[in-house]
Amino acid sequence: MKAEKQMEHKPCLDKCAFQHIKTLRNGSTFKDRKDFLAQQEESLMKIYNLAKEKKIQFFTSAITESETLPFDKDNQSKVNESYSLFKEMNLIFLETSFMLDDPLSRMGYEHHVLGDQGERDDLKRELLSIGVSHADMRHIANAESRDCTHFITTDNRLIETIGKKSLNLKIKVVSPKEYVDNMVFDS
Repeated sequence: MKAEKQMEHKPCLDKCAFQHIKTLRNGSTFKDRKDFLAQQEESLMKIYNLAKEKKIQFFTSAITESETLPFDKDNQSKVNESYSLFKEMNLIFLETSFMLDDPLSRMGYEHHVLGDQGERDDLKRELLSIGVSHADMRHIANAESRDCTHFITTDNRLIETIGKKSLNLKIKVVSPKEYVDNMVFDS
């Protein structure tokens, strides 16, 4: 894939990529690992810095533990930490049709939310038929329905599953490294 111009894309961060950026920002490292994630560390930090410096606007469909954790005092610090990074990176939260309501607003957090744009049922069926998990299917369909051009994930299995099939996707499912390596960024 050749380098793409900065203004021609609209990237969406998967929850796993967001969580790994949070881990790195807190001073941890994946360098001792010899796997796919270790190869993504530098690119994850590049994405973090691009967002923090407001050089690129990133979107996300599920950015905090509030999506999966119960709303109680025990989990408040984890949600606060995620929300802090969410604000620091200036992320725009893509409201998803599978959420009954917006958990961040319900918890008193302010953030920008894009409304439901309608997702393609044929895409959802196609993704499920090739073994993509229900959660990943929802996130990809949601990002595509909002004209995101890239779905950035650290889930190598998801990247490989989609890469092996000829799908009718309008969005590229890529690793952080692939995203960074193929984009042209202003200095």
